[in-house]
Amino acid sequence: MANEELHASCDPDLPARQCLTWHVHAAIPESKISRDGRSCRCRCPNHEDTTPSLVISLGDLAPITWHCHVCGKDARLAIRAELHLLYGVPLACLPVSRKEKAELDELVLAVFGAELTPCTKLLCIRALHEGLRGPLPHAPALIDLGARAGVSRAQAFRAASELAGRTLNHLFIPNKKDHVKPVKVTPARRAPTPVSNGDSVANGDLDRTRSVSNGDSGRITKPRRLDAA
Repeated sequence: MANEELHASCDPDLPARQCLTWHVHAAIPESKISRDGRSCRCRCPNHEDTTPSLVISLGDLAPITWHCHVCGKDARLAIRAELHLLYGVPLACLPVSRKEKAELDELVLAVFGAELTPCTKLLCIRALHEGLRGPLPHAPALIDLGARAGVSRAQAFRAASELAGRTLNHLFIPNKKDHVKPVKVTPARRAPTPVSNGDSVANGDLDRTRSVSNGDSGRITKPRRLDAA
């Protein structure tokens, strides 16, 4: 599907190009829009950026996508949250992918199953939604995070003490190295049993043969003694 056919995720009647210009570019200070109106470049709010490294553009599979050349693709949720908190860019204008949404849902379920106090869980869930994967921030950012999560100042500090500096990655994201794939064992092939064609038994004592006739298979005939010539 061409970019011109995509509509904004915030308004199905609004073209994605206008959403990028009106809702995103207009809200970010000192952002520069391209001549064709398909992308804008600005300083990334997720780190100290002296040279604009964040590009927000029309996507092929999504109305609007974004990428910071310094933070990388793993910081997309964090950048999205910072654009909303610092500049007021509506979250509906910056849709997350299905993969990101599925991973976030899995993390939230892991938080609910963790042995943490309810306030700590609320703070962790809010932090994960804002793209935080490391340890909880220090004050005053911790207090602001707690306010957005709906917990008090004291509860926010108690949550930070409960996590004891552990990262959210370590707490809720499963370590792939811990999952050992089972070793597939291939059974050894047995050598085929040689078929005897009327050969005599060792030492020439007896000759045992199988007779297959009239559907009576597998019946062993009586041993007969070999007469001397």
